[in-house]
Amino acid sequence: MSIGRVIRKKRIQNLWSQRLLADLVDVSQSTISNWESEASFPDAEAIKKLAEIFAIPLYKLLNVSEEPHTPTESSLSTQHIAYEELISTQRELIQNLKTQITILREENERLKSQLH
Repeated sequence: MSIGRVIRKKRIQNLWSQRLLADLVDVSQSTISNWESEASFPDAEAIKKLAEIFAIPLYKLLNVSEEPHTPTESSLSTQHIAYEELISTQRELIQNLKTQITILREENERLKSQLH
């Protein structure tokens, strides 16, 4: 739920007019109307006052969505590309480690043969 909808909901629950809430927050009635219609948004100081007036925690006033976040196709595509690049890098690292193991084994065998 947007902050404008939360403001409207809390104002109506308290049976307050926009004018009364405006007086409590020390803004104009049109400012309250603009916040509720989301034509504008309260600044940090007004948000703090609203939370105090409504006696709710700031996080409840700032709750911006009632729907769970759904990743977009483009964000999923970006994630997929990043994972593919990560997998490719890890495969290269594994191959490099295998090469180093082979070189170390050969060196180990060479040193063993020199000892005998």
